[in-house]
Amino acid sequence: MAWHIVADIFTLGLWEIIGTPVEMAAKDQFTTYLIYYSKEGKVEQVETLK
Repeated sequence: MAWHIVADIFTLGLWEIIGTPVEMAAKDQFTTYLIYYSKEGKVEQVETLK
């Protein structure tokens, strides 16, 4: 997000022509994981959350 603000300032707003479509295309591509660790710090289980 901060990168887009900086790009807007330095390109006098022209970044929005590229930045907005890129943000819209990427907004639903995040995946959340739930990771369970043992007392020893080793991964025991990984669940994918949507």
